[in-house]
Amino acid sequence: MAQKVGPTPLTPACPLPINSDALNACIPNLVTTSCYDISPCGLSDQKGTPPVPVTLKAMPLSGRVDPDHSHNGFNNRCNPNPATLKCRNDGAWKTSSPAGTSYGYVANTSVTNYDRSAGHLLEPYLMLAKLYGWANYMYQTNQGPSFPAHQFIFTGTSAPTAADDAGATFVSENFNNKVVSNNAGCLALEGATNAVISPAVNTPPPGCTLCAVSLLQECPVTNTALIYPTSPVGTFCFSHDSMADILDPRPITWKYYAPSPGSIWTAPDAINWSGHRP
Repeated sequence: MAQKVGPTPLTPACPLPINSDALNACIPNLVTTSCYDISPCGLSDQKGTPPVPVTLKAMPLSGRVDPDHSHNGFNNRCNPNPATLKCRNDGAWKTSSPAGTSYGYVANTSVTNYDRSAGHLLEPYLMLAKLYGWANYMYQTNQGPSFPAHQFIFTGTSAPTAADDAGATFVSENFNNKVVSNNAGCLALEGATNAVISPAVNTPPPGCTLCAVSLLQECPVTNTALIYPTSPVGTFCFSHDSMADILDPRPITWKYYAPSPGSIWTAPDAINWSGHRP
């Protein structure tokens, strides 16, 4: 774990670009010094041939950078090597808004704390990372936005069923191509759309797009299973286990904190609780 809490203030000077391998090697040291204390340089911008170095830009802590949350955004950032399928991680310039904000960082500037002592801007965040380093071993990862991400957190998958999970078929997007939605999962409205990602077949169905060097396909799905009053739960009300199925029989009580029913962040609302505990 980190031996110090606050890195020195950053003063970027960029003689060479950081390549993907250097950045990946640096990530475990972020808590200790921050990657850019070691080599404060930009990643390669693939818009140029040969690649053009991109200088990292200091951004305010309160700044807003909105990277593309879709699976296509992941593919663009990954930019896989066609020969090895390994992510080159040099496509972030394609994904973020406003343009040019992909390669930013928050400078750890000197500040005066509430008790009038001297400190640095990022010390509270680095302290949290140091004291709660166990979180490094529990983060989930998925190649998509908030709705499938929260399904992975709560249930370990975004597949509609256990059989879909075994077949590597996962719901991959937010609803109706919106960043935020309050009608997700079992509360999705009639006609709501999402997408599923799965291994590509020889001839993908109409409307599907190929990705990951044509090894995967992403296909649109509509909430056709929602039929009132006989089938009120719909296509996106999943029938598989979740953490509740592990905790409840123990019995271990649990709470799930969420902004509102039907939110893309309210993962339990995508579980068909019929046959489960209410």
